Amino acid sequence: MHDLALPSSGDASGAGDACLFGLSLCSGAGGLDLGLAIALPGYRAVGHVERETYAAATLVARMEDASLDQAVVWD
Repeated sequence: MHDLALPSSGDASGAGDACLFGLSLCSGAGGLDLGLAIALPGYRAVGHVERETYAAATLVARMEDASLDQAVVWD
C-alpha cells in the first residue's frame, strides 16, 4: 500500500519524499495543477482530460516548457 500522508515540515522520517498522484479532469490550461504542485510539493498529475483543443494544446506547451510534468492528455 502507498503512504499518501502529507509530510509535515521538519519531518525527519523520510516522509518528505512522499508523492501524491492525481488525474486532472476538465484540466483547462493546467492552472489548478500548477497550484497543487506549489501547495503540495509531492503532487504530480499523471494524466489530463480536456476536450477543448486550445486548452489541450496549452497543456502540451506547458509540458514542453517544463511548467507541468509530462503526462498523457485525453480528449
